[in-house]
Amino acid sequence: MDLLSGSIEEAIQKMERDMKAMWDTGSVLHYLRDDKEFIRMIMSALFYERIRFQSEIDVIIGEA
Repeated sequence: MDLLSGSIEEAIQKMERDMKAMWDTGSVLHYLRDDKEFIRMIMSALFYERIRFQSEIDVIIGEA
């Protein structure tokens, strides 16, 4: 996908696929330990997409 000419939805779908692959392979553990900016980005994304997670994926994201 060309990020300059692609849509926001395509970019989000690519990021979701990449994130799922990171969890599936266990490579996310490196980022969880060593990359605080990555964690901040993921938490922000979860916050802004929590309604979508609740309605489409049936996962409730807390606001603790």
